[in-house]
Amino acid sequence: MMKEVPTPTLHLTPVGDLSPGRTAGRLLHPGVAEAARPAAPLEVVWARHLDDVRAAQDALGVRQGFPRDKNNIAPRLGIAWDVGGNGVTLIRAAIGLFYDKPLQAIAFNSDIADAAQQQQLVLLPGSPAPTALLNATQVFQGTVCSQASPSPICPPGLQTPGTARTAQYQFGRQRFNDQTFPGFGPVLPFTLPVAADFEYAYATQANLALERRLTDNMALSVSYLFVGTRHLPRPIDINAPLVDLQIENFRRYANRLPTNTTEVALATAGLFPTTAPGSTFTNPLTGETFAVILPGIIVQGPRGRVISPAIANFFRPSGPNYFLAAAVSGGAITKAVLDSQLAGTLRSPGVLAPYGSVNAQVSNGNSNYNGMNVELRRRFANNFQFLASYTWSHTIDDSSDLQTLLLPQDNRNLRAERADSLFDQRHRFVFSGVLTSPPAWRNGTGAQRFFADFIVAPIIEISSGRPFNILTGFDTNNDQSNQTDRPNVLPDGRLVVPPPFSTGSLGRNRGITHSYASLDLRVTRAIRFGERIRLDIIAEGFNLFNRFNEAAASPFFQDVNAFGQRGPGGRYYSRPTAAYDPRQFQFGLKLNF
Repeated sequence: MMKEVPTPTLHLTPVGDLSPGRTAGRLLHPGVAEAARPAAPLEVVWARHLDDVRAAQDALGVRQGFPRDKNNIAPRLGIAWDVGGNGVTLIRAAIGLFYDKPLQAIAFNSDIADAAQQQQLVLLPGSPAPTALLNATQVFQGTVCSQASPSPICPPGLQTPGTARTAQYQFGRQRFNDQTFPGFGPVLPFTLPVAADFEYAYATQANLALERRLTDNMALSVSYLFVGTRHLPRPIDINAPLVDLQIENFRRYANRLPTNTTEVALATAGLFPTTAPGSTFTNPLTGETFAVILPGIIVQGPRGRVISPAIANFFRPSGPNYFLAAAVSGGAITKAVLDSQLAGTLRSPGVLAPYGSVNAQVSNGNSNYNGMNVELRRRFANNFQFLASYTWSHTIDDSSDLQTLLLPQDNRNLRAERADSLFDQRHRFVFSGVLTSPPAWRNGTGAQRFFADFIVAPIIEISSGRPFNILTGFDTNNDQSNQTDRPNVLPDGRLVVPPPFSTGSLGRNRGITHSYASLDLRVTRAIRFGERIRLDIIAEGFNLFNRFNEAAASPFFQDVNAFGQRGPGGRYYSRPTAAYDPRQFQFGLKLNF
């Protein structure tokens, strides 16, 4: 998995075993034997004890699996009133509380994708040299060295920094054996836990309906429906980087604010020398004299101590990247050593955990649905029936799904996510009917006999478009995710990339697809062979006018600007990327006997 994160340039020496092992009798990483906690300098080996796992989860308020919920009482009430006592006018009303059952896939993901039993290895571009920190270039070019799997290009005893001693790199296949733990790079893997305070979602549903009989065969109904849902599950990166600390850390080093999200990583070679602690060097950005505190990791300048952002785990709340500190120091910098030198930096100590993004399923999502439905129906009589229905509805929520691609733009500003739902559809009209020729025409003459036993059934649907989220594709707020950032809106309505370290001003789901309209028609002709055998000849047509009905549109702001069309309420149309079916015909024969 590749991510757009600057690669730290570090002088490395081989490191010892960074492999997690077994805990509480179950395998955390296949192929690693159970052992006691190693002594320094390999103290950073994580998850050899169950306490490490629990401490890491407790520090972020997450868990594996769902907590038990035993107090879900769901009262409901419904009434119906025949106003005149004659069946002409009816009023129905109901209200109730309904609890949801979370998807079991969430529990499965939280148990497996915990950075212990199964690791999501995040690899960055880098040098193909086997002595460089483990990176994607080495894996794809076959230059990873591991003592557990000899390679024809690796000298005896060479271990690529960051790889586990038990890692089996398959030279001929340019991949790791998926039954062994490969190791860690400068960006720690993501996890998919469940929030420790997770609650089951519930919905308050209420409806009120008025039904009036117009004739013996026709009735009109008008109904209102409200659904208010609370504690909806949604993904949030609860370990998102603290960007303000990244900026201040850079200011301490460069004596200015960063101009882009690349330089704030301080990944250029030479910024953190590997000379002895206490030695001095000239800051290449300011010309000032700085001192080395921890080689390649922490330096001291006139504005305070500065730590390598990669070592700081990009200032994620969980704590530093202790694994990377061990790798760049050849195992000399243990957790205890690094923690002892963090005073004066902007990085606080943390628990021993291989956590990058922690995309937890939390239960603080909310949604409201308000809908009005007007329905006119006629039951079958005098050779025809029909149903005409119009629905006006509005759905508002702050997250529409469980996918991690739908993380909020800013994990610390969830109010900005409240908007129309992805499935919000403001208007929808549907008409369906059935028209048959009178039975008496079978015995008629001329045209009546020809058109006897015909059935015509049309369906007409007209509906408004659905919202979609407009994205930039750039990580402008530097939270290490380029899948959620939205653009800024200029006074003339054009969309632009926000300045570095900021979030877009465009609201969520401000794009909209074009409206939908379609006419489907079914025509059936019955041919009778006596009283017991009938052959139906069926012809069906879909989207008879061959209208282009947009199914999806490009979410990228460049396509939105290029398309240049605005929708109702200041929404944006975009370049269509998918369409519903064009005009289609199908024919069939049905024999009844």
